[in-house]
Amino acid sequence: MFAMLYALAALFVFQLVGEAIVRWFDLPFPGALLGALLLLIGLLCHGRLPKALEQTSQVLLQNMMLLFIPTIAG
Repeated sequence: MFAMLYALAALFVFQLVGEAIVRWFDLPFPGALLGALLLLIGLLCHGRLPKALEQTSQVLLQNMMLLFIPTIAG
C-alpha cells in the first residue's frame, strides 16, 4: 500500500516540477508533458522501472476509463 503511495507521489512530483519549469521559463507546452519527459529521462538514467511504479502504473491504466467518465458524460 505504501509503495503505491510513494509511486503516486513520484508521479505527482514529476508533474509539479514540469509545471514549475514551464511557468518559470514561460515555455509554450504543457507542464505535464515536460514532467513526463523528466520522468522518462530519470527512468532511463536509473536503468530499470521500479516495481512499485510499474504496479501503480498498471492499476492506473486498467482503470483509466473511470478517470475519463466525468469528461465523457459531462
